[in-house]
Amino acid sequence: MNKNLLKEGLQKIVTTIELVYDSKPQQISFLEIHSLIHRLSLLNFGQQIYDIIRDLVEEKSKETITSFEKLTDENLLSSLDKNYQIFKKKITLVQNLFSSLESRFIKFTKLQPLYFVSMNFWVKEFLVKEKLLTRIVQVLIDNISLERQDIPVDQILMKNTINMLLEVSEKPRELYEKLFEEPFLTSSKTYFHYLSQEMLNDLTCANYLQKTIEIIRHETDRVTRYLYRSTKSKIERIIQEVMIKNQLGRIKTMRSSPVEMFQKANIPDLKVFYFLFEQINQLDWIFGLFRDWVNQCIVDITSVTNKISPINFVKNIFNYHLKVNKILNEAFKNNARMRKHFDTVFMDKIHENQELPKMLPQYIDFMIKKDFESNNGDEIIQEFITIFKLVQDKDIFRRYYELYFARRLLRKGKNGFNEHYEKLIISKLKLNAWPLFTKKLEDMMTDIDLSEDINNEFNEYFKKHDLISIGIQTSLTILKNSVWPATPKMTPKIPQDFTELQQEIIKFYNQKHTGRVLMWQYQLCSCEVSARFHRKSYTLITTLFQAIALQQFEKKDKILFQEMHELTGIPEKQLQIALRQLSDKDCRIIGRRKIKLQGSHKVTQDLSKCPYCVNTKFKHKTHKINLIRSTKSMKVEFEEKAKVKVQDDRKIVVDAAIVKIMKFRKSLIHNNLITEVINILSSRFKPSISFIKKRIDTLIDREYLARDENNHKNYLYLA
Repeated sequence: MNKNLLKEGLQKIVTTIELVYDSKPQQISFLEIHSLIHRLSLLNFGQQIYDIIRDLVEEKSKETITSFEKLTDENLLSSLDKNYQIFKKKITLVQNLFSSLESRFIKFTKLQPLYFVSMNFWVKEFLVKEKLLTRIVQVLIDNISLERQDIPVDQILMKNTINMLLEVSEKPRELYEKLFEEPFLTSSKTYFHYLSQEMLNDLTCANYLQKTIEIIRHETDRVTRYLYRSTKSKIERIIQEVMIKNQLGRIKTMRSSPVEMFQKANIPDLKVFYFLFEQINQLDWIFGLFRDWVNQCIVDITSVTNKISPINFVKNIFNYHLKVNKILNEAFKNNARMRKHFDTVFMDKIHENQELPKMLPQYIDFMIKKDFESNNGDEIIQEFITIFKLVQDKDIFRRYYELYFARRLLRKGKNGFNEHYEKLIISKLKLNAWPLFTKKLEDMMTDIDLSEDINNEFNEYFKKHDLISIGIQTSLTILKNSVWPATPKMTPKIPQDFTELQQEIIKFYNQKHTGRVLMWQYQLCSCEVSARFHRKSYTLITTLFQAIALQQFEKKDKILFQEMHELTGIPEKQLQIALRQLSDKDCRIIGRRKIKLQGSHKVTQDLSKCPYCVNTKFKHKTHKINLIRSTKSMKVEFEEKAKVKVQDDRKIVVDAAIVKIMKFRKSLIHNNLITEVINILSSRFKPSISFIKKRIDTLIDREYLARDENNHKNYLYLA
């Protein structure tokens, strides 16, 4: 009876599985199957049931896989995916139908569950079909090639096929890598090689790099959509190696090369450039290009120091420094190695250039006069301070800056002075130098502020004492002799009107202050003179010397130079400058009359015999004319004074440093003393060894130091 029940039961199981694989599950009675399996299991027929189910599933799987070989490449993936999904549903249904077998028999044995038995057979049968697998992989690669050409493919189908390859193996990643990834990467390498050659011929360097970034993005997006995640890093490396690393020589010489990007500070393209080369660990190559460009630019800029104006030279330094900083900060992530190289090279060249401490004050003077606010004043000041920090001879800078600052300060209230920016510069200089660096600058500003109060008081005094009859309006600037740059004393013959005004000023000042002496700086005075030519009035802005010279023509029509010198008492050099400016071709107020030689039509070449006279035909398009000009001789004199003053100051500072060191040390070897002096003064300037030696000898003569009798190279401090 048990045998008949087994036979009928197995027949029922076969029929049920046939219905499952014929896609007719609605004809199956789940309750009846569960009851049947339950009865047979109780009779110990579990093994027979398991064997018949396993054999039937294997047979059906083999039939399905064999049918794939007959499919064409066009519908291979779709049919494969469709049948694989149906297969998984069917074996899941089989597992559910015979779940009672699992719970009553299989779990108590070492047998695999029916689902895994079915999947393992599918895998085993599938993997032996090498030709089929090769076709599937090739179709996948062909579809990816089509997608690279912007031809749409069924990405869901691609994803499902890849997932099937991962699911049908006990070691899915190994199967995926061996079966699909290796041929895919090999074909990709060939594709990107030919693509790079085509792009290198057609694109600029910037466009080539941008396109490479786009390709990497598209390829990694594809991995995210339907390939296995391990492929992402591998495809990136292949693109970087084939399209960048293997093409370094071509990239360097392409149109819009990296060097051109540096020159134009093309930040977006340089960002891409840096990003790509960082990914392939080729920052050394970028550093090489950057280093060569930095070195060449520094040489180009500093080699023309004497060929262009100081203003343009400093402007070139500023622009170059700004450009490189922008590249480093915005494109190269402030790369430490590149930053260190640039700072070192830039600092070395700044230290080598002995003209820069003189040029910086001249540049900032030019920019303030030009109109700071409309030229990004804050940015210019920040860059100015950055360069100032690198200047070694800060004492030379200070002396020149004081001279230019004094000129601007005396023009306060006129063009060329911006109080806000002047104070901002002083505050930043104070922060980046020694404590008393800006003391004189601050004292100068205090003098000017006090002078404004004195002017207001003098104007009240002027009205109170009814001095309007003098006919001259004035503005006073009282300066401390110890603070302002020294100027030579000159005593021209002051006109009577000026003398009367001068006496009233002295009288007014003595009422306010006792024990003080006013020293008149005539060469710093400026005047506004009213003049009339051809019934047209002009206001001439002149120096006091120019005004005195012009006044002489009220008494005489023509005056020889020597006669003018005797009448005005102005030193010959200053008088020559004043007359030259008045007879300038752009604004000829006076001129020299040519004198013919006696008994000849020729004109004398002796200018001392040619008198000056007023240009009665003078015309000018503006009513107010500035005749104050800066001449070359004035600039030379200006620089000579600064140079002498710097040397005098350095003597004092070096002497003080030597005495300070020796007072503490009491005894010191020559070389050690030289080293300590240089170190202690490094924030101000770097004195030469020969200069320090001279100062040591001077201090020995003045009996501050003495040489050790037992060791000539040793110095002793004398209390």
